[in-house]
Amino acid sequence: MDNERDAQIRRIMRDPAISAEQKNVLINRLRCGPSAIAGSSSGGSPAESAPTAPAAVSNMSLSCEHYELKKCSRLFFECCQVYDPCHWCHYARGCRLRPAQVQSIACNLCHTRQPVSDRCVACNAVFGRIHCGVCSLWTEVDVFHCDGCGMCRVGVREDTYHCPQCDCCWSNEHRDDHDCVGKSWKDLSCPFCLESMHYSRVAGRVLPCKHVVHLACADHALRSQAFRCPLCRKAMCDMRRYYTSIRYSILAQPMTPEAMPPIRVGETVETADGVDFVVTDVSPDGVLARGHYALPQPATGEADAADAATRTTADTTIGDHAPPIVSVSLSTLRKKMTVAVFCHECERQSLAPYHFLGLECQLCRGYNTSRV
Repeated sequence: MDNERDAQIRRIMRDPAISAEQKNVLINRLRCGPSAIAGSSSGGSPAESAPTAPAAVSNMSLSCEHYELKKCSRLFFECCQVYDPCHWCHYARGCRLRPAQVQSIACNLCHTRQPVSDRCVACNAVFGRIHCGVCSLWTEVDVFHCDGCGMCRVGVREDTYHCPQCDCCWSNEHRDDHDCVGKSWKDLSCPFCLESMHYSRVAGRVLPCKHVVHLACADHALRSQAFRCPLCRKAMCDMRRYYTSIRYSILAQPMTPEAMPPIRVGETVETADGVDFVVTDVSPDGVLARGHYALPQPATGEADAADAATRTTADTTIGDHAPPIVSVSLSTLRKKMTVAVFCHECERQSLAPYHFLGLECQLCRGYNTSRV
């Protein structure tokens, strides 16, 4: 019983045709029950004063924002037992059945209830120039039903090609050179808005990293100066001109040891002799720094041998003993002018010259990096 009530509440909350005030009334009726409503009303029998909320409120509008020239509406969807102007309005309720099961429709001119067809059985009015009996779709736009996609696509069938690997329709112009992601679009969602890419009405785009996003979502991210893919952090577009501008800006304002930020606890810095030193504490007067000398981390294989020089560890032990803690003058320590970075483009580590404007990968010369 509780599961039925929760399902009814969810259907009411998702219905776009009900105002917020009506939603509160219907939900309160469901939560309080008929007895509570009957006891709070004065006079009348409980049956008369306790109306029952419907399982789902229907949308009996004759038009909607999805189709303007359609001459039929008030579609009865057998899957959810409700009326809606079109299948997109019905999907807004949260129905996941594709295609939705339409049992009957009503003509907007004579209001005759009838089975699904392309014209009215009473006044012979044509509901739409294009009709798909599978999707129960009426529109004036050129569409065709693709059996591979399981839905109607905008365009002409002869001008499109269904890729069996992408499980998506493409123009014949890109039949051999389209960006095939190697997996079905039915299993993909836009990483920005999390909407399904297969059933979305918004145009999609395949990024250079082979991830699929909405074109509008990617443009909004780029206008907000977010150029990385949310999934793999690779660049979503060609960044060479941007990287060149960063490179010229760094040359115009070189980084000197005096301009480096102050030394913080936990950082690995250099002594006057060029030895790595891990700072564990700084005296209150800022004169002395306590810590230990860091030992280079040994390589564990051929793949790590090239990167061994880029890594040090603060908790390296000598045998079974921790390195001794010593005190040195803070003035003899300096920030390291090179830092270890990981490049999201080439997916490798390197030592990059430190600069607050950006850390350049020394292997692919890009600035899509992160400190490690």
